[in-house]
Amino acid sequence: MELREFAWWFFALVGVGFLFLLMLLSYLMCHYFIRVEEAQYVARSDLDPNYLDSNSLEVTTLEPNDLYAPVIRIRRRYRVWSARTTHTFIAIVLSCTGVYMISLYPEVTSPFWLGFVLQAFIYASAFLFYKTWRKGEE
Repeated sequence: MELREFAWWFFALVGVGFLFLLMLLSYLMCHYFIRVEEAQYVARSDLDPNYLDSNSLEVTTLEPNDLYAPVIRIRRRYRVWSARTTHTFIAIVLSCTGVYMISLYPEVTSPFWLGFVLQAFIYASAFLFYKTWRKGEE
């Protein structure tokens, strides 16, 4: 099969699907680092889980650098993956909007269900985006 046999919207859906898989990976990594952080607090029962919430990456006068270093590293990794989720969410929304705008031209043929599939990608990625930044109280 040659690439010319596929319609234009097929490649657009493959691209958006790839972005969605990247967002799913980012969500899973954020979820993993939340669990690792909770395990750190269970391992050290003298730490309060809400202690570092006010200023998570800076050292206070009461804590030495090496005591909370694992928790600070875990939170940095969580924030990197959370930022990647945000960037991927914006890319999915912009990609789906662009594909939908292209499909509105009368010269371009596209299936009737393309808009519904693009909306499903947007809503599913919005759900993952919400679940990534909602860190506790579940």
